[in-house]
Amino acid sequence: MVYRPVSEVYIPLPDSKKFHDARPDFFGHNVGTFDETGKKLALSKEERTFTLRFLPSGDAIEAYINQESGKAIQSVDRQDILGEWLLRGVFQLAEREVLTGKKLESLEINGIRLTKFKNGEIGIEFIWIDTENPPADAIGWVTRK
Repeated sequence: MVYRPVSEVYIPLPDSKKFHDARPDFFGHNVGTFDETGKKLALSKEERTFTLRFLPSGDAIEAYINQESGKAIQSVDRQDILGEWLLRGVFQLAEREVLTGKKLESLEINGIRLTKFKNGEIGIEFIWIDTENPPADAIGWVTRK
């Protein structure tokens, strides 16, 4: 049996393969490029690392793109760094309290916005997307409605 830290999380990137193919340099030079199989990221973990800045607080952590097709944003060193910030800091959940869709809806959150800054950092903010009028650059579930 494998036990994971209670705060271990990652942020999923919807339609990650399509996203990286269209924007291979979004997270850094060639971060979104794949090896010959087309599923595994070509660069090493160290070469896929970037600063993730949480908006509007300005707090930042070192993060990287990981998993098959680059589908996840994870914190460098330990996955619970990101989890602690999200679960305890942003959403103020108790340990082992689950972040549910209902909780997110009550907070009027149904998406994230990623912004690439000139200095190479990636900004992240939690947003509400109007499903009847999604942003032109939206990806994932909202574009399939």
